[in-house]
Amino acid sequence: MQTVTPRQLVWADLVAPTQDELDDVAARFGLPIETVRWLALDDDQPRAALHQRYVRLRAIAVEPSPDGPSMRPLGIVAGWRFVLTVHGEPLDLLGQLDAWLADDAAVGQLDAAIFLAAILNSVVTGYFAATDWVEDRVDAVDDQLLGGAPDNVALTRLVELRHHATELRRVLTAHREVFGSLAWADFEALAETHAAGRFQLVAERFDRAVDAIENARDQVVGAFDIHLARTAQRTNDIVRILTIVSAVLLPGSLLAALLSMNVATPLPTNDVSVFWIIDAASPGIACSTYDIRRFIRSGIGSMPRSAVRKSSAGNSAKTK
Repeated sequence: MQTVTPRQLVWADLVAPTQDELDDVAARFGLPIETVRWLALDDDQPRAALHQRYVRLRAIAVEPSPDGPSMRPLGIVAGWRFVLTVHGEPLDLLGQLDAWLADDAAVGQLDAAIFLAAILNSVVTGYFAATDWVEDRVDAVDDQLLGGAPDNVALTRLVELRHHATELRRVLTAHREVFGSLAWADFEALAETHAAGRFQLVAERFDRAVDAIENARDQVVGAFDIHLARTAQRTNDIVRILTIVSAVLLPGSLLAALLSMNVATPLPTNDVSVFWIIDAASPGIACSTYDIRRFIRSGIGSMPRSAVRKSSAGNSAKTK
């Protein structure tokens, strides 16, 4: 570090380092051993602290995976002309940032504070990508529900998406104190130029990411409403069919009950042909009942709405 010029910036990225490697890095950068070891802790609680010569923080990066967004802690220390990052697994966002550094010829103009803002901006971009993943899955489930997919499959996917959205929201809201403190902290001890404006922009993007995940959770709840509406509609259809069947069979059941009474009936009880006559008449009675029901429904449907309103108003007046 003694040979680093003001036009240079050292970035050390440690992936799953050992204790000996952490101690060696602490000695090379002149950092307390406890600070460097703190970076490697498997802790999912975001924190930030501004020291006299450096700033240290822990953020939770969100990386894509086959099972959904994966949460991975990222420890960062930024000091005069150096940035140190520590994480347990390779992170795509740092790989993309490394590729950008290799292609950008003006990267030498960055200082530690602005480079730290670039890392945090990449973390926020990961939040937006995870939110887009949830919204795309919700749209797919909505299409399945509207297309008549089995309810058990759609419900299982909705429960998984609700879990992902809730976990993302928990991770994002835990960073409010971190991004809020960085937006107002004085980084003149770390940067050649005032970098508070950059952190303010990152904090504003973070606020929009929180709003985006809130909107994604609302979409999941809306998908649940569609599922409940389809279930209620199916229940209504079943109840309607049962009601029609009961209404059609009611006259026949009533006739059979009357004829089975232990009293004298208009029909002879010792004639077998009466039984077959009643059996033949029951379907006719059922069909007549169904036709009468359809006629009543068609008559009500063809009535002018104004007449229905006047009739209802008249009944209300009589009731009063």
